[in-house]
Amino acid sequence: MPLIQLALMLYLTGAVEPPSTGTIAVIALVAIAILELVAMIGISRLGVSGDTDADDPDGDGPGWRRDGPRTPPPDEPVCWPDFEREFAEHVAALADRGVHAPAGSSR
Repeated sequence: MPLIQLALMLYLTGAVEPPSTGTIAVIALVAIAILELVAMIGISRLGVSGDTDADDPDGDGPGWRRDGPRTPPPDEPVCWPDFEREFAEHVAALADRGVHAPAGSSR
């Protein structure tokens, strides 16, 4: 508190010059930049939440981000020859039914 009183006495007696307009403008710009930075950080953290709601059946909780897949990966490794065979059978079945690829897809 004594420092505040000393500063007030010096200011009132005129021993200290008031800050210039340029100094006040720089201080105002720095304060605005700090406020914008705090607002940007706050907005970016809105969708990130570590809390989960117990009533949420999916377990996603509040927020926009998902931290992982809903189903666990298979226990055994994927066998690519089996996958390719099953995929070829699927494509052949679609071709037999007359189902075509969408217009925008590559062939």
